[in-house]
Amino acid sequence: MGKIKFTEDQQKVIDLRNCNVLVSAAAGSGKTAVLVERILKKISDGEKPVDIDRLLIVTFTDAAAGEMRERISRAIEERRLLEPENAHLERQASLVHNAQITTIHSFCLGIIRNYFNEIDLDPGFRLGDETELKLLKAEVMEEVIENFYEEKSPEFLAFVESYATGKRDEGIERMAYRFYDFAMSYPWPRRWIEEQRKSFLVETIEDFLEADWQRELSGFLKAQIADCLEENQAALEIVEETNGPYMYEGAIEADREQLLELFAAEGYREIGRLLEAFQWEKLSGKKDACVDLEKREAVKLLRNGIKKEINGLREKYYFQPEEAMVEDMKEAGPAVNALIDMTLKFMDSYQEKKIERSFLDFNDLE
Repeated sequence: MGKIKFTEDQQKVIDLRNCNVLVSAAAGSGKTAVLVERILKKISDGEKPVDIDRLLIVTFTDAAAGEMRERISRAIEERRLLEPENAHLERQASLVHNAQITTIHSFCLGIIRNYFNEIDLDPGFRLGDETELKLLKAEVMEEVIENFYEEKSPEFLAFVESYATGKRDEGIERMAYRFYDFAMSYPWPRRWIEEQRKSFLVETIEDFLEADWQRELSGFLKAQIADCLEENQAALEIVEETNGPYMYEGAIEADREQLLELFAAEGYREIGRLLEAFQWEKLSGKKDACVDLEKREAVKLLRNGIKKEINGLREKYYFQPEEAMVEDMKEAGPAVNALIDMTLKFMDSYQEKKIERSFLDFNDLE
């Protein structure tokens, strides 16, 4: 087999050591080949070779794990043909069959099976299948909601009044399920859920502007604005091309100045002020037979996309005065607390039922 010639960036990934490396690349760009070569380099290093069974190699699917194991095995065999006297490579050929090349959940399951006694887990546990977990969740949710109805707390009744659909509880069930599923993606889900109460502890505009989630919202808005700047740059490059719609340059440049000012803005209020003041200069109607029609339309399309995004941010996140937002949040607070209480009760009851039946789900493995 001919030796793969790696690009400069790929070779950098292969050679980097003693630091974290994050690689982002498109499908078919050679990520697997690069990873296999990186692993091969680590296990065949002349000074500090590593045994393959001391590495953890995680993939998304079992099929991908199988393919990775096969490619690593093949690469080791090819290297052994070149270095027949290398005892270390001979050892790797044996160890690769027991190496940790697996999915994250299979890896977690292996640890739990080996150390179940450390977490007081029944050694006869099993993974629940999708159908039985779904039925168990529905059973637990029904019990939880019935108990809350019996308690008749004002917060819960306000929650039901606001979000239940008709005479059915599907609306509030859906919200609790989504809240639970999202929380379970965090290392400490209960802690994260409890922290969400703080988000609605808003009494004044100052509380609203200084809330922890405001930083995340401002960061999100600036990320959207950054995307618009990239689209604007693409439009400007087309404008400046040969046969490009040069008559649009003034409007595109004006957009850019405002987008740059928006991107430099600090905080929710300042971003909102600039969004409100954003002006769209009309594109020139000048005709020129030398201008390529496709390029003209491409610039229009890019600009319309930017306009839609900027106007959308204004409509979605600045649809009413700050005073009205504060009042809405204060009014929604009791219902949010009820959702939190209900979700936490569901979490605890669901966990108890799983323990009674001696099975786990994927969240438990993590």
